[in-house]
Amino acid sequence: MLFEFAVTLPLMMLLSVAVLDLSKTTFLHFLVSDAAGAASRYASMVPVDSDSMEMWQQGLEDSARGSLVGSPWIEPSDLIIPVADMVQVSQDERRIFIRVEYPYEAYVPWLVLSAQSIIVHEVTVYGAN
Repeated sequence: MLFEFAVTLPLMMLLSVAVLDLSKTTFLHFLVSDAAGAASRYASMVPVDSDSMEMWQQGLEDSARGSLVGSPWIEPSDLIIPVADMVQVSQDERRIFIRVEYPYEAYVPWLVLSAQSIIVHEVTVYGAN
């Protein structure tokens, strides 16, 4: 009986750590997705032109980080929010591409995943000028 326990304990511990790591990654993905959603809501509600672009971009970042205040396991200041891309599709329509990234480190470096990873969520906002 002691032999079976000695054989199965490392396997059970490895499985437990794998489940915790996958759960953390999934939770962080949901948080980053929520931050991208907050930024896209800001982008769809606040008009922007060439004069207010810098202030608008800061508003995007503030809304994304503000949605994560008080969340466990994530530091809002660690979010990476590159400058949003805007494409003028027609005279009346514009598309805004928002990308939110969060670098994180896994508990254990797995065979198929490196310990250092980046969670990325991209959102496209379709709207009128």
